[in-house]
Amino acid sequence: LTFKKLKNIPIFLKKIFELIEFYFKAFIHTKKIKPKIIHCHDVNALPLCYIMKLIFKSKLIYDAHELESLRNGVGKKIGFIVFNIEKYIWNKIDLFISVSPSIIRWYLKKFGQKNNALILNIPKLETSNKVVSRVPLRRKFNLKKNEIIFVYLGVLGKGRNIETLIDSFTNYNIKYNLIFIGDGEYKKQIIEKSKIFSNIHYHEYVKHDELVPFIKDADYGLCLIENISMSDYLCLPNKLFECLNAKLPVLGSNFPELSEAIIKNDFGLVCEPKTTNIVKA
Repeated sequence: LTFKKLKNIPIFLKKIFELIEFYFKAFIHTKKIKPKIIHCHDVNALPLCYIMKLIFKSKLIYDAHELESLRNGVGKKIGFIVFNIEKYIWNKIDLFISVSPSIIRWYLKKFGQKNNALILNIPKLETSNKVVSRVPLRRKFNLKKNEIIFVYLGVLGKGRNIETLIDSFTNYNIKYNLIFIGDGEYKKQIIEKSKIFSNIHYHEYVKHDELVPFIKDADYGLCLIENISMSDYLCLPNKLFECLNAKLPVLGSNFPELSEAIIKNDFGLVCEPKTTNIVKA
């Protein structure tokens, strides 16, 4: 998008211009195809996909990767707009897809019954046995075979319990190692902590197709999401399945879907995602 390259312009205006440009280019492209099916992967594109459905008489699939109106980072005003966009277009959607049973139930309860499908955020199994060229975790951080490693995977941002995890592994005489793998705003803080505490480590982002075989060197996975939005509370995140594909038991938040998956299948333990509960677990 041309507008992505613009500088010295308010972010809000830039986002509006980007959306308009995207709508225009996507419509021109779609007009050439005249598709029988439109697969909409994001609520940002839903109004455009709805218009194109009417024009081209297409089937419309809405693929909500989260509970869009109540997800981390969406304020009340934007959430209100998103909710009403989804509500208005809901009856014109031919198939609804989402990533957890609870999120699907939420949508059906709010907007009415709909053909739906559950598609979990699970990495391909064949990636589990892929040989990666990276230095193995233990060798990279000079850890012995008998030293316990917990891994955190994903975005190092707000709502991910980063500070709580650091506190749990540094202030309670816990000797286990915690390795953060990912990128985000807390990266600098983690690196600074790793200079002070020998059991805190940072590893740069690893590509999805390399991640599962790479983390097999660890002992346990962490999936301790914060309850800062309904979408987070009802989530079944890909980091859970990445850890399971690497055969790592998981310590997860005691939220409905995570508890159902972890406890029912004996994948690990769940706890309240707060420091004292994490330390005890």
